[in-house]
Amino acid sequence: MDVGDESFNMTSNMSKFFVHYGVYPPELDAKPALDVAVCIEAALQSIMATDTDKLDTFDDPGGWGNWSAAVGFLREIRAACCRVPGDTVRVSW
Repeated sequence: MDVGDESFNMTSNMSKFFVHYGVYPPELDAKPALDVAVCIEAALQSIMATDTDKLDTFDDPGGWGNWSAAVGFLREIRAACCRVPGDTVRVSW
């Protein structure tokens, strides 16, 4: 995922998690960074209100991704979007 001149990467093994919280990266492609930041903020609020036992069910059983790393990824993307709110997010998933 690219925002401005920054690139971010997360395993696609967390797709179910991103879909569940409405921030599936391919669906964010070509959207304004400010809109993506708002969407991610809403998702983060929902995630933080979820019991960790439920969040643990999204972890990849093979160890190739976990909800905690996915939250960190979302926070990084949100921060980048806030730095360049007029930019367009680009995703190659």
